Amino acid sequence: MVVEEQAKRLGVQGRVYLSFIVTKEGKLRDIQLVKGIGAGYDQAALKVLETSPNWISGKQRGRNVNSRMHIAVTFKIPE
Repeated sequence: MVVEEQAKRLGVQGRVYLSFIVTKEGKLRDIQLVKGIGAGYDQAALKVLETSPNWISGKQRGRNVNSRMHIAVTFKIPE
């Protein structure tokens, strides 16, 4: 994997913070990088969310609603 080789060479590891909206239909939209660590990890985390299947939407008073979500993805270099 290119990202892993680049990260090992640079010694980069840590957390990538992302924000997005889960729509009423469960689709992800407005995916944004809040804080990244570089070395290809930011793009890898974004790609995972962009290609993920539909999520379960939030509910309020029994109705599906759009929900803003924040997620931290941790990357650690294997020893």
